[in-house]
Parts: sequence; C-alpha cells; structure tokens
Amino acid sequence: MSAIIAYDNLADICALSSSSSLVPGFPLAALQTRQLSTVCRSTSSDAGHRTLTVVVTRAGGFDPTERYLVGFFGVRPGAAYVSEVSYTPDGGATWTAIPFSLAGFFFTYGRALAVLNPPIPPAGPWDALRITLKSVDTADAHIDAGRLWLSRFIDFPTGCDATWSLGLNDPGRLDMSAGQQAYESRRERARLLRMGFSAVPTPQAYACSDDGMTPLVDNMTYSGIYPCLYGLLESVGGTGELVAMPRVEGDVFVDRACIYGHLAQPFEIRHRAGQYYETELVVVEER
Repeated sequence: MSAIIAYDNLADICALSSSSSLVPGFPLAALQTRQLSTVCRSTSSDAGHRTLTVVVTRAGGFDPTERYLVGFFGVRPGAAYVSEVSYTPDGGATWTAIPFSLAGFFFTYGRALAVLNPPIPPAGPWDALRITLKSVDTADAHIDAGRLWLSRFIDFPTGCDATWSLGLNDPGRLDMSAGQQAYESRRERARLLRMGFSAVPTPQAYACSDDGMTPLVDNMTYSGIYPCLYGLLESVGGTGELVAMPRVEGDVFVDRACIYGHLAQPFEIRHRAGQYYETELVVVEER
C-alpha cells in the first residue's frame, strides 16, 4: 500500500483570498499560521452545509503536471471534507475542476485532505487554485480551519515497512498518595508515528538518477529539489512541519494514522546496497 510524506507547505508563500463570509477576528492569515488553535472562521453556507473557499495564488503559478496534497488541519467544530479543487488559467475568469482522491470524512482529528490527480495530457496553466472546505453536518453555525496545506510530496508506491507503528506521547502526570489513591494531572496528548523504509530507490532518496549524474528538478519546492528523503531532511530538520501517511487507502487509516507535526529528531539516509537506501523516522503530532 502507498505511503506519502509531504513537506514545504507552499501555502505560506502564496497570496490568499476568499469569497466566503469570514467572521471578524478570524482572518485568512490564520491559515498561514502553524498553530492550529489560531483559526479562520466562515459562516458561508451551501444547502445548509458550512463552507470555506480559499483561492491560492502563487507567483509563477503551479505546475499542472504534478500531484499535490491539499487541504486543511485544525477543522472544527465537526467533520468536514474537501468538496472542490479547481484551477484558473486566466486570472479567475474561468475555473475548471481538478480530479482528486483521498477526500473522505476524517472525523477524529479535524482534517480534510485531498490528493490532486491532474489530467493527462495536462491542462493549464494553473494561475491559481481554488479549494473549498465543506462541513458534513448542517447544524454547525460556522466552520473553522487552523492551517491550509498545499505541497508536493514523496510518493512511496510500495509503502513503508510493514513494521510501522503508532504510539502516544503523554506529558501528563499521575501522582499516588500514601494510601495509593491516584491523582491525575492531564495534559494534551500527541500521537507518534514511526515509519521505516528499507528499500528506497535513488530517485526517492536523493532526487537524481541511479548513477547520481542527473538531478531531478522541481520548482514547486523551496530548494528546487524534487521531493525526496534528502529534500525532506534539508527542509524539515528537527523543527519544520510535515504530513506523513503510512497508508493512503481507507478513510479510517487516513484518519487515525495520518500525522501533521514535526520529526522527533533529524534522520539518517543509509546506503543499503546497489541503488537502494534505508531510513527510519518518527513524527510527533501537533494539534
């Protein structure tokens, strides 16, 4: 099963605009803030479902031949999903829908994500992208989103190692009295995702040909390096943000095993044999 790791969030270097009815004090700029508690709030409605529509414009546009992970984190108060992603080739005069997948209802952790699947042959250019977030329920008075995500990603078609694991970081404390009575001091918990990759080909490891002579270039990343483990290591280090999914098939797995956060520590890319490399990384959730 496929696994993906996304980094270099382009949303932060793009211009955002919206036709939605935004609540004062909850602006679009919140979507470019890493802290998910800082939210953009919309009261717009489509047949009773609350919506937030964001137009993302990047100098030079977007590459219509590449795939992107797009969506929102910190979605509240209820479940929501990406209902539409469109592009404009003419500065907003016309909009055309882009096919996408991974758009299930992710209830537990407040996210709504989609993987864009550009048509072949490519249609474009993509001057800007329009992304709509839509609530599942009709009872919500508004819809909040704490982080807009739009990036390229490393695609591992064969997935990560079968030994991937999901754990929990609990900074809380449990004190016991002399009479062995428990007193809990609860703090916010965070999930830990451990992913190993034991047979990564050279292009996915270092974004170059197997002989190391030809680089793979991508103008949709900050470094100009096609998404790869080396690019991830350089960009994210031990403090930058990323999105990791050990599986992209099945809404339940995407909900429970997809992590938005940072690396517990920078990882190493080890040469295994021939044209293959291996690594292991641990992602700490941010909520």
